[in-house]
Amino acid sequence: MSGTTKPRPGKCQLSGTMRRHNSKYILVIIILASLVSLTQAELIDELLPIIKAAESSGRSWAVSRDGGYGLYQVTAPVLADYNRNHKINYMMEDMLSPKMSEEVVRWYLGWLNNYLAKYGYSDDKLRIVLAYNWGIGNLRRNDFRVPSWFIGHRNLVYRAFCQAEIKKQWAKIRGE
Repeated sequence: MSGTTKPRPGKCQLSGTMRRHNSKYILVIIILASLVSLTQAELIDELLPIIKAAESSGRSWAVSRDGGYGLYQVTAPVLADYNRNHKINYMMEDMLSPKMSEEVVRWYLGWLNNYLAKYGYSDDKLRIVLAYNWGIGNLRRNDFRVPSWFIGHRNLVYRAFCQAEIKKQWAKIRGE
């Protein structure tokens, strides 16, 4: 082959010179996108499809060996917090219902955003997704730094995140 490189499977597909350095460009896109002020509801609406794609590939019946249930892989501690906060008694099996699962995740993403805002990371989509996937305790123990393993083409959550951000930015550029 004459000097051309094929993108590795699983990488965010970008054109031209961006292929080799997609993480840097994705971060620039994310930073630029974060300059646009969103309401918390709009922020959550943007994050839901990303989390759904990464956590269950859109399968409402998914149950992980780690104990996550449904489209968003809701775990027992998150559900317990939701039940306590809303004085409801949802069971883990209820998280197989897309409507109930989304209700819990909407609340939890809002809670994560509010929690991160206390530490200066208000509306930080990347940290919200990381906290959802890795756990807020792990993120806090890491001083809220995004670990290098998270920003890579092999991480399904980050890959779904960057693909969604690219689509959104291209739509803005095209004026859609």
